[in-house]
Amino acid sequence: KVNQHWLPSSDSALNLGATHATTPLRWANVYADTLHGAGNFTTITGSSTVNIDSGVLKVDSSKVGINQATPLAPLQVNNLGFGEVSGHIADTGTSGSENLGTFTLFNKTQFRSAKLLIEIDGSSNRVFECAEAVITHDGGSGARITTYGVVQSNSSETSQANYDVVIDSNNVNLVITPRVYSVRFDVRVTWQAMVA
Repeated sequence: KVNQHWLPSSDSALNLGATHATTPLRWANVYADTLHGAGNFTTITGSSTVNIDSGVLKVDSSKVGINQATPLAPLQVNNLGFGEVSGHIADTGTSGSENLGTFTLFNKTQFRSAKLLIEIDGSSNRVFECAEAVITHDGGSGARITTYGVVQSNSSETSQANYDVVIDSNNVNLVITPRVYSVRFDVRVTWQAMVA
């Protein structure tokens, strides 16, 4: 137990731990409030925010920002945010309107225009559909989507769903309406969006 400061005799002259012959002699764990200087770290474990060089790299419990001190998305590089949502649409009946899938993408006050990569998996018939779409909104209640590049995993090329975008309160939502019935759909959507 030490209750006094430990200071080296001169600046940058001594080490805590050492390399001894071919085997380094290291401390097992270091517990500290602040760590200054350069180092070779394989793992850094913490319970709070890591902020390197005022937002060049910012990591908190749920977001990472690169050149962004206050990231709005799970990953944000400068003014471009990246995120993902997933879920499912329950077994549909005889019309797609019976089971719409609504997936919240992001807050309309934070992001404006986005590109989506949408994958739906008809779990009972194992048809995968992948679609790319771009969306934008006017900051109010108006939103538009253009879907392109839709492809299915089987040769029938039967469209599995229709895609729309709506604003609900402050949320920008992707709405998926199945076109194949009595099928449960698993859904994954990744998005990249411009800061509003």
